[in-house]
Amino acid sequence: MSVKTIECRIVAKSESLQYLWELMTQRNTLLINELLAQVPNHPDFEEWLQQGNLPQKAIKELCAPLKKQEPFVNQPGRFYTSAIALVHYMFKSWLKVQKKLRQKIKGKERWLAMLRSDIELERESGKDMTQIRLQAAKILKKTEEKVINQHSPNKSQRKKTKKKKSQKKSSNIFASLFHKYDEAKDISAKCVLAYLLKNNCQVNEDDEDPEKYALYRRKKEIEVERLKKQLKSRLPLGRDLKHKTWCEALEALEDNYVAEDNLEARSWQDNLLRKSATVPYPVAYESNTDLTWLEDEQENLFVKFNGLGNHKFEIRCDIRQFDWFRRFLADQKLKEKSKQDKKRGLRETELSSALFGLRSGRILWREGEQQPDKRKKTITRAFLLLFLARDYKLAIDLLQGYKQLKKRLRQEQPWNYHKLYLQCSVDTRLWTSEGTAVIARQKTNASQNAIGYVLHNK
Repeated sequence: MSVKTIECRIVAKSESLQYLWELMTQRNTLLINELLAQVPNHPDFEEWLQQGNLPQKAIKELCAPLKKQEPFVNQPGRFYTSAIALVHYMFKSWLKVQKKLRQKIKGKERWLAMLRSDIELERESGKDMTQIRLQAAKILKKTEEKVINQHSPNKSQRKKTKKKKSQKKSSNIFASLFHKYDEAKDISAKCVLAYLLKNNCQVNEDDEDPEKYALYRRKKEIEVERLKKQLKSRLPLGRDLKHKTWCEALEALEDNYVAEDNLEARSWQDNLLRKSATVPYPVAYESNTDLTWLEDEQENLFVKFNGLGNHKFEIRCDIRQFDWFRRFLADQKLKEKSKQDKKRGLRETELSSALFGLRSGRILWREGEQQPDKRKKTITRAFLLLFLARDYKLAIDLLQGYKQLKKRLRQEQPWNYHKLYLQCSVDTRLWTSEGTAVIARQKTNASQNAIGYVLHNK
């Protein structure tokens, strides 16, 4: 692929890191959490569920009033755009999964509706198994001949292996029989087709084992039940940076030692063991003009982000990536020079940033190796072991110790032990003058075609 992602760590003064951390945790991540909570309450949500998609415009409309409310105000414009795009992507992915689950459930329920035991087939059709088998053999032979005639192999298909040919033939026969089953109105014919489908498009001369059939049917029913549980699975959730759910679960156990039933006990355990995020959502900059590149006297590279004022961040990466960041700086200088030349009348137009290697950027935090939040895992495991062993006194003592730990956590500065990174997507074709010329021609042709289309349709 011509587009790849490069990554570097960016460092800055503690004041700049604190400003960015608080902006991303106390405003942007909370905005994303709120949007994730509001989308399921939208009046068109059921329609989106059926379609398996949702329009990004709907997320923008939900975000518009939130921009004027605390704590979501006073964010750079790119932060709002990034939040909208991220929420749209999360729900779009989730809705696709939901649509696939619905299709699976529909297919399995269709199969269960067709499935009958041999005893049920005899009773419903009014025929014994010998008659059903004879009629099934005739239908199967006709279907096989029809499928072979309809799917006669061409030259390219003849090269396929026998195994693939056999699999495709069986699949076509199965689909044809199921279509006949759906179209059949005669109960006797439906029973014969159900017999063939149940036996994998074969006439089985052996008598059916009722116990094996019952187990098979129950297995399919369990599959449907599990898929329905997945369908009712929780909606996309936000990031709980303050571990609110975990703390509430601990406090619930402190107030009530014994769960009312297994379901409540499982809920407590799930809330305690659920992995909580410790860093905020990333922020995407979709335009290469949103990043400004600087260089000091020691030839160290820095980057400034649109909307973050004068806060600058130093680039830290290996030599293989560093050449790309130097290229970004060189492209920026060419852009600035073209602007000056245009003002002086030395050229008609300025250089287009569409022909620069940098396409987009993204800033994100990653968990530091030595961070206080990791102690929470140890406390959780120890608490559960003590609670399950019914040693409630020690469990509560551990809980008191956690409360003291929380006080120490508040005094520590997360922007100093978490690490900040910059990811940039680059078009490798724009690294060379030859590749740049090719893309320039493509963009010129595309623009001319678009203009021609508009003029033609006037």
